[in-house]
Amino acid sequence: KIFAPVLHSKRQPASASSIPHRPPKRSEAQPAFPRGSIEAAVAQALAALEPQLAEPLLTQLTALSQGLRRAREQALAQSRQNAQLQHEVEMQASNLAKLADYEEQNKYFIGRRSEMEIRAEELAEAELHHRERTGFAEE
Repeated sequence: KIFAPVLHSKRQPASASSIPHRPPKRSEAQPAFPRGSIEAAVAQALAALEPQLAEPLLTQLTALSQGLRRAREQALAQSRQNAQLQHEVEMQASNLAKLADYEEQNKYFIGRRSEMEIRAEELAEAELHHRERTGFAEE
């Protein structure tokens, strides 16, 4: 109802012209919106209005479109950053699991090493006793 006087003022009666209505050519000041987008359709509808009514609306549409485009770009950048951070978290979790495994292996190696040192001492003692016995036996 609000736009009815504006919209009806531009319409011509069907009998007044037998030439099909063509949308006006895009002026240099009119921004280029992606073809088939809602913005392009609204801009085309605004082109049918009187310039003094269409210009502020077109300016506002352009600002909204640019804001939306920036928000989409930021969302894509954030999505890429989230994917990269998720990958880093997974790599760190994997590295922590490997570290825990290496620590466990190290604990077993240290235990095995001390067992081997004890056995080496026992063997050295046994060899020393054996030499002493063979030395006494030869005497």
